[in-house]
Amino acid sequence: MKLLDYIFVALLAVTALLQLNDPDPVYWVLVYGLGASVPLLNAMNKPRQYLAALTIGMTISGMMYAAPGAVEYFQSGNWSSIAGSMDGPAAYVEPAREFIGLLMQLLVVGYYSWQWRSR
Repeated sequence: MKLLDYIFVALLAVTALLQLNDPDPVYWVLVYGLGASVPLLNAMNKPRQYLAALTIGMTISGMMYAAPGAVEYFQSGNWSSIAGSMDGPAAYVEPAREFIGLLMQLLVVGYYSWQWRSR
């Protein structure tokens, strides 16, 4: 199971590092960095439910911020636009990407939170 922990750590840490070139990097680096710390703590057998709860709260907050753009993306039916430019008529691409990334993190951190509570 530790292998899965380290895979999640790596994915979320790389995601945090990629946010360094974002126009507003502070929130994104922090939220994905916290997300990476949750499986890392699990791998070290040091679960911290309060950290998972904080990360879930920050993740949901970001999802709420990005939700209007994500809804616009899903309603557009232009699925290939997710890999395209973020300007012009497809300005919803960036919030859609943010929403999807945060959703994946929510699933990961939620899994650990659930696992820690059931111990």
